[in-house]
This record gives sequence, structure tokens and C-alpha cells, in this order.
Amino acid sequence: YSECTMASILAMIEKLQITPEMTDGKLVSAVKHKLEFWAPLLQKMSIGQPEELAIIQGLERAATSTTEDGAFTGVAQKLSSGLSFRFLLQTLHDEEVLSEEALLAWAEIRKSEAEDTAVGKLFRLPSVQDFLEWLEEEEDDDDDDDSSGDDDDGSD
Repeated sequence: YSECTMASILAMIEKLQITPEMTDGKLVSAVKHKLEFWAPLLQKMSIGQPEELAIIQGLERAATSTTEDGAFTGVAQKLSSGLSFRFLLQTLHDEEVLSEEALLAWAEIRKSEAEDTAVGKLFRLPSVQDFLEWLEEEEDDDDDDDSSGDDDDGSD
């Protein structure tokens, strides 16, 4: 289903009619609105991590797409700068389309991406790195909670 999830996220991005002038707040609001329809579909098609990774790769494709003359498209101009790509990842995570595990697996894969490629630059945006760092801390906190367990033996 990976091809289907990637095609679906690309279709959703296209329907957002993103322009370079769109504010980040308007982008997040539009994404949340579209996810009312698209999230259940994406969740049903995401039967495992490969499908979630395909969603992220679809976002990367949109954020690095170019015109015939090699210039970034309007969508790519918006998504590859500032906070926009991070906000997309974060919103999809908040809406339970992307799991922490899938996002961190994607980060592991992208760490070896050359810094001078469009995808490498996108991955290394400070806002994306801040989000991934926050996710790692959240995962560590969850692991700490799980490992502490319920040591309560019922005695007071």
C-alpha cells in the first residue's frame, strides 16, 4: 500500500493549493481541515511502517519538486523553508497519521543523506531537527515510564 499512501498524501497536498505566500498558520489550519477527510483513509492504508514512510517521502517529494527549468515549484518554495515542513510532520503526528516510530525511522534513514541534496537540506532544517529532537525526548520519557512500571505492591 506504500504507493497508495504516497499518492494520497500528494493528492491531499495538491488540494491544499499551497502558495509561497501562505502563512504557516493558514497551512496548518488547511491541513487539519483536509485531514478530517484524509486521515481515516491514510490510517487505514498505513498497515505498517513502510506506508507511513511513504507518506513522509510523499511530503519530501512535494517539498523538493521543481519545474522544468529546475526552480522549486510554489509548493516546494513554501514547504522547504522556515517551519512549514516541520508543521506538516507535526500535524500528521498529532492527528495520528504518522507514528513516532515511523518519524524516527525516517530520521535514521535521512541522517546519511548528503547535505547538499534537496532532501538532505530539507531534513536538516533547524525546525525539523528541533521536532525530531523533541520526539526522541518524548520516546525516551515513554521508555522511562514503561521501565518504571507499577512497583506498587498494594501495601501502604
